[in-house]
Amino acid sequence: MRILITGCTGFVGSALAVEAASRGHFVIGTSRKADHCPPLFPGKVELSPAYDSENWVELLCGVDILVHCAARVHQVKDDAVDPLAEFRAANTDATRKLAQWAVKSGVKKFIYLSTIKVNGEGTSPGQPFTSLDSPNPTSPYALSKWEGEQALREVSAGSTMSFDIIRPPLVYGDGAKGNLAILEKLARLRAPLPLAGVENRRSLISRENLVDVILRCAEAPSVAPGAGNLWLVSDGYSVSTSQIYLSLCRSMNIEGRIFNLPKPFKSLMFYVLDKLGIKEKLFGSLEVDCSATMSELDWRPAPGIR
Repeated sequence: MRILITGCTGFVGSALAVEAASRGHFVIGTSRKADHCPPLFPGKVELSPAYDSENWVELLCGVDILVHCAARVHQVKDDAVDPLAEFRAANTDATRKLAQWAVKSGVKKFIYLSTIKVNGEGTSPGQPFTSLDSPNPTSPYALSKWEGEQALREVSAGSTMSFDIIRPPLVYGDGAKGNLAILEKLARLRAPLPLAGVENRRSLISRENLVDVILRCAEAPSVAPGAGNLWLVSDGYSVSTSQIYLSLCRSMNIEGRIFNLPKPFKSLMFYVLDKLGIKEKLFGSLEVDCSATMSELDWRPAPGIR
């Protein structure tokens, strides 16, 4: 198959391009940084045209599968004057335009990398997110991805193109950014952290598992033209923040050290982290039920962080 991957020099897109090529697919990658990066796989890398450019028609000619990885992702510190407008431009408007070009060019399937944050920011014990939940995006990033999903559905309806929407939780692997990068830096500093007794439950997915399920979607038979699927994905189990930190330490052959803070100090720490807007990201729970995805795609994620 001919697969075009947007954001092919990014964290997920680069790994996807290499794996897709290794499975015998012809890969075309687009990236805003393509003119600065050598090809990473036996295919070709193109400088990503503006999404309102007619160049997409030529670029997508003969493409069977389009995987849209390019996005404006959640920022630990966002300096944008209007973050929602920035997210919508990159994640909603661009997705709509790209889907329109894909339909015009005869692309058979559009795979859209969304986020589990479309379901919400957190879960209660014993109530993981499922694909049947009503969307509840609360951040500008999540809202823009939800609107991107809706745009893809609208453009695909009545066309010959089917679609797959994938909502992953936090993705980890070499080169990951965001909160995992912060934990990794602390691990490299051999910093003892007050994580003893932390029993939150978070679903994660390794980059390798995410790439595998994307390609499983690409290689699966398409549903009816104009229709699509929604897939919730994860490693298949949940871990606590303390387990994540200790696993990162082990991966670097570092002795991880955690300790328990006295209650007054722990309350102060939570207060400060809440003011910084990262308390729930580090200590909240977010679980994903991916059993339907595993069953319907006959997919089994490889073991990851423990």
